[in-house]
Amino acid sequence: MDGEIPERYGSWIFTQSHSDEADRLRAIAATYNRFSRGQIRTLGLGEDPRCLDVGAGPGSIAAWLATEFPRGEIVAADRDASMLVPLADSCSNLEAVETDVSDDTALHGMERFDLVHARFVLMHLRDRLRVLDTLGELVSPGGWLLLGDSIDLTTEELSHTAYGKTMNAMWEVLHANIGTDISWVSSTPSLLRSRGFVDIGSEAYLPSADHRPPVSRFWKLTWQQLRDRLITSGRVDAATVERALAQLDDPDFTAVSPGMLNTRGRATRG
Repeated sequence: MDGEIPERYGSWIFTQSHSDEADRLRAIAATYNRFSRGQIRTLGLGEDPRCLDVGAGPGSIAAWLATEFPRGEIVAADRDASMLVPLADSCSNLEAVETDVSDDTALHGMERFDLVHARFVLMHLRDRLRVLDTLGELVSPGGWLLLGDSIDLTTEELSHTAYGKTMNAMWEVLHANIGTDISWVSSTPSLLRSRGFVDIGSEAYLPSADHRPPVSRFWKLTWQQLRDRLITSGRVDAATVERALAQLDDPDFTAVSPGMLNTRGRATRG
């Protein structure tokens, strides 16, 4: 319909009102937190950095930043801050902000940060390049922009399996409904370079997909939330989804999961 507002991440798909969404977010955080923390530690942020965690979700990275840099100022932003408020109440140097980065004015007026971190955010936004510009403008000269999004290197090779069919269907359904694009992530180094960032580097982490949590739990919860969309899309049937879920409980099944590509860049502009 003309004038209809396109569906976005969190409006129905992956809304925190789902009873298992907090568990799903904690599972993906547990999968990638060690990698993300290691990346941040390499940046040399000093003792009292100002840090912005965009799309902070359950706040695990923001809470770690508040502990890692007790003299720093940490801002955790999400379109639904319900999981962040209790953390902010217990951390004197952590502020929770409820804001939608897709809003043109969402982050305007904030002071600049020594670190702007966004993990699994831009891939889900149709206007990701505009938001990338906004995030870049929030980085202080000498500060860092650290972006992490999904990279999938193996699903196509497993397209004959229930796991591969369901994973491929998931990406297609997310792209059709909310604009998710996992192909864009390989362009992040050149995009940062074109925006004046220097000292650019990228690293990837791809966990194993098998019966062991937390990554298996993340995929199972994701597919269970999307089950109806997956089936009605016609890309997979209910039996295939059930077999894929069973594979993630099978001790004899192992594959390389889609992972995360992190790209960092240091700002030079004043």
